[in-house]
Amino acid sequence: MGDVVLQHLLSELPEVWKYEDIAAVAPVALSEHIATVLDFLERGPLI
Repeated sequence: MGDVVLQHLLSELPEVWKYEDIAAVAPVALSEHIATVLDFLERGPLI
């Protein structure tokens, strides 16, 4: 799933990927965001 989202971002925001520092952390950050959203959907908001 993360690969599909990453490929979409690559096609939608090509100018971002020319910066090596952003391109290096984007997959990790993306996977963390996906995990957070899935956790939220599974358990609901933490109160």
